[in-house]
Amino acid sequence: VGKLVMRAAADTLTPVVLELGGKDAFIVAEDADLNQVVQIALKAAYLNCGQNCAGGERFFVHDAIYDKFLAQVAPLVRNLRQGNPLGPQPVDCGAMCMPGKGVGGAAGTGAEENKQR
Repeated sequence: VGKLVMRAAADTLTPVVLELGGKDAFIVAEDADLNQVVQIALKAAYLNCGQNCAGGERFFVHDAIYDKFLAQVAPLVRNLRQGNPLGPQPVDCGAMCMPGKGVGGAAGTGAEENKQR
């Protein structure tokens, strides 16, 4: 997308600043307050349905607290309510227009569900 914006702007010599961030690391140290960090991690990953250039994408959790972190995060993620944000029911994440594309895209890059370390 950045190249397309730059090309379009070049035709009219419009100045452009591109923020092409991504792959943001979320690091959880051994002495982290897990009750606080878990809530922040969920917001980092799921705010705007994860479509956020500064959202957490890669989580690095210290080995000593990995199991505790996962035990707190997993049930919260499983219980996220997804749906139409304009609908009658409250939701945590907006609707996914093409769920197959998201899952297929992840699988196409070699992503795997991490059930263990």
